[in-house]
Amino acid sequence: MSIRKSKRKLALCIASLFWVACGNDSSSNANIVASDPSGSDLSSSSESLGTTSSGTPTSSADAALPSSSDAVSPGSSATPNPDYPYTLGLNPSVHCKDSTVYVPSPCPSYRAKIKSTMASIEENVALYGIVQPTCTITARNDPIYICDNGMSYVKGNEFVLQENTIVQCAPTSTNGTCPSAQEYYAKIAEDAEASTKYLYKLASDTTVNCKESYTAKIVTQDIYPGMKTEKWGVEGKYKCQDGKTHEYEDLLRTESGAIYKSAE
Repeated sequence: MSIRKSKRKLALCIASLFWVACGNDSSSNANIVASDPSGSDLSSSSESLGTTSSGTPTSSADAALPSSSDAVSPGSSATPNPDYPYTLGLNPSVHCKDSTVYVPSPCPSYRAKIKSTMASIEENVALYGIVQPTCTITARNDPIYICDNGMSYVKGNEFVLQENTIVQCAPTSTNGTCPSAQEYYAKIAEDAEASTKYLYKLASDTTVNCKESYTAKIVTQDIYPGMKTEKWGVEGKYKCQDGKTHEYEDLLRTESGAIYKSAE
């Protein structure tokens, strides 16, 4: 019996030593840091876990969530695109950048006209002498703003940069001034509406007189082949005494084709 008891004690001692060794291995593994293929560190230590204010453990994913103060509120503007640093005054949601457009020389298209002109001059050389017609218009790069709405705006007196906003100036801008284009065209519309001068006649009924009428609005125009611009302008029609609005084509014309206009 004493031998059996000795073997049992020896087995218990060996088992105790094994569990102590396992416990030491577990604590030593807590600070191992591994790298994933992307190069970022994946830590298995207890530091990868956060705790709530009540002390309840949270996962590392939960700890990385933004607080309510960090969340982006609805309707807040997105981070501006550095490639389009300017804001378009006509539409602040549109952004633009500096660019140029290549305008080729029109001289090649003049060659046929020049040839026919020279033939005509040679017939009258005795009277007028010889004058060699030439074309001196060279190709150029025009400075423009191109925008993320697909539109382009020509730099110059009409579209200018004020701080970081592209604004449209009225045609009356001089000496660096930039009166509002919107107000300028609105005034044209107001003056036409207030006018009592019905200077035109309807072609279909010459007893009906008409006057010019304008609506200030943003219009789309071609500026270069394949390029368009949007800007403030006016849409013109004719308001007549019959209470209707008519188009230019509806008005009476003279024999020469000019629109009829009565004496003021």
